[in-house]
Amino acid sequence: DADLYRLTAEGRAALMRLDRDAAAAAFQQTIEAQPDFVDGLVGLGQVAYERGEVAEVHRWFTKAVEAAEVGGEGTHDQTGTP
Repeated sequence: DADLYRLTAEGRAALMRLDRDAAAAAFQQTIEAQPDFVDGLVGLGQVAYERGEVAEVHRWFTKAVEAAEVGGEGTHDQTGTP
């Protein structure tokens, strides 16, 4: 879904600007639309890392790994290319 990839790109751009709230909002929208969207889960893990929330980092990255293992959708590189 193009919207998921657009939101992922917005989240990554927000992280580059150190706008963690905007990044979290974009990534949250991806997993609300598709709970197993790997890039959204990883993005939330990255936001948690930037915020120093170790337990949340573990939680989001664990969910991302589990989603990837069962074939969750999402890009697997940093270019945004599916």
